Amino acid sequence: MRYKSCILLLAVFYISCKKKPVNPQAIKLYKSVMDSYIRSSYTKRGMENAVTGLNKAIKIDTNYFAAYESKFGFKLLLKHYQDAILTGKQMVRLSPNNITIRMQMGVVYENSGDKVTAEKYYNQGLSMYNKLLDTMSSDNKMCKEIEFEKALGLIFLHQEQKGYGLIKDLFNKEPDAGIKQMYQQFMNTSREDLLTGRRDTVTTTSGNAILK
Repeated sequence: MRYKSCILLLAVFYISCKKKPVNPQAIKLYKSVMDSYIRSSYTKRGMENAVTGLNKAIKIDTNYFAAYESKFGFKLLLKHYQDAILTGKQMVRLSPNNITIRMQMGVVYENSGDKVTAEKYYNQGLSMYNKLLDTMSSDNKMCKEIEFEKALGLIFLHQEQKGYGLIKDLFNKEPDAGIKQMYQQFMNTSREDLLTGRRDTVTTTSGNAILK
């Protein structure tokens, strides 16, 4: 069964960051868990089993970011929002300058019903995106990816006109037909559907924009 995407799974591009060495046993278990999830055909039971395995990997190495990140995604898709929040806080601990996580935390808080805390995280993320863009040349190949994530942040902050307008600008400037199609999908998706993932958009791994 193919599950609909959410903001955690929407980001297409990412900026990699240096991470502490991970326990090899945890890595081996993580790979086994994710392979089993893929073989489960992406079912709810497959996600639940994956979370159990990821918890074991995290127990081996409590600083294993990738395990927390995958667990966060599964918990969000399973609508286990309080568990997702606790997992997200560990991700913030391990990568405090990761802007994408701030937006993801905003999404999970809003889905849990806590709009006040959600807005706080959205504002933190938007501020960090602006600071990052201020340090980048318009020729930087990552600039448009950061602008795209910023556009999503604006939409979540109820600044839809600015957010969708930014995506339209990116669409107009983009020469790649595949990426243009992706932008078009987002331009035609409401804030509510982006938030809840009720509409299939782009199913990929999560993005991680890092403020240096």
